[in-house]
Amino acid sequence: MSGAGSKRIAVIPGDGIGPEVVQSALEVLDAAGAHFEPVPLEIGLARWKKTGLAMSDEDLETIRQCDCILFGAISTPPDSNYRSVLLRIRKELDLFANIRPFRSNELDFIIVRPAIWRCRGTI
Repeated sequence: MSGAGSKRIAVIPGDGIGPEVVQSALEVLDAAGAHFEPVPLEIGLARWKKTGLAMSDEDLETIRQCDCILFGAISTPPDSNYRSVLLRIRKELDLFANIRPFRSNELDFIIVRPAIWRCRGTI
C-alpha cells in the first residue's frame, strides 16, 4: 500500500460498522494496486469514552498534512460535552460537499452532496 510518490491517506475507522467498512476499503485498494501511505488515527466515540476527547488538535493537524481522508462511520452521542468530529472536520477544513463520482457503461456523472446543512449551530 505504500510506495514512492504515494499519497498520504488519513484512515479514520470511527465507530459502529466504520472499522469493518474501512478495513474492507483498504483491502480493495490494496488488491487494486493503489499506492498510498495509510495514516491511522483513533478518532471518535470510543476515544472520547477513554480520554474525554474525540479528536485532538494534533489529529486535525495530521489530517491537514494528508491528501485525503478514508472516513468510516462516526457516532455522535446526545451529550453536550461531546464535540462532533464530522462537524469539526467540515468547519476546520472548510469542506462544503461530498463528491461522489459514478460511472457505468451508459452513465458518467458526479453527485455533489452539500455537507453544510447541519453546520449552522456551534461546534
